Amino acid sequence: MLDVIQIARQRGYPGLSLSVEAGNGARELYCSLGFVVADPGTLPGTMILTW
Repeated sequence: MLDVIQIARQRGYPGLSLSVEAGNGARELYCSLGFVVADPGTLPGTMILTW
């Protein structure tokens, strides 16, 4: 995942998004990488990382 984040930054993307079901242990991993739960109104489980 760190490689994906690095490549996205190098290519000029404004950020990344992904979806994680509630209760999925991977949610903690994504939070530790800087992802946050997206604003209400997005699809449930959507997390975003912006820089």
